Amino acid sequence: MKELAKAADVGLEVDAKLIPVLPECRAFCKTLNLDPMGLIASGALMATVAQKDVSTLIHALEQDGVPAFEIGFITEPQQGVNMRTKNGLQELPVFDRDELLRVLT
Repeated sequence: MKELAKAADVGLEVDAKLIPVLPECRAFCKTLNLDPMGLIASGALMATVAQKDVSTLIHALEQDGVPAFEIGFITEPQQGVNMRTKNGLQELPVFDRDELLRVLT
């Protein structure tokens, strides 16, 4: 997400509770003390769309069997890239490497 914001010269605010994480992934991460936000998201696509087009895009993707979710919004660049969590607004975490590799090596 930080790469997207940097390339577009914008800030981002995402809501942690809106990011879908499969129950199996949550259980796996809890068992190994991993942060699911630090796992490689192979097969995931993040896109930015005008606010007025969000529901249209989500509906069109879901009609084709592709789950899609609105997880946040663009902000001014000086606001940074942040995540709203149960503890308030925090800078989006950065991971030096994939969380799974961290515990396997």
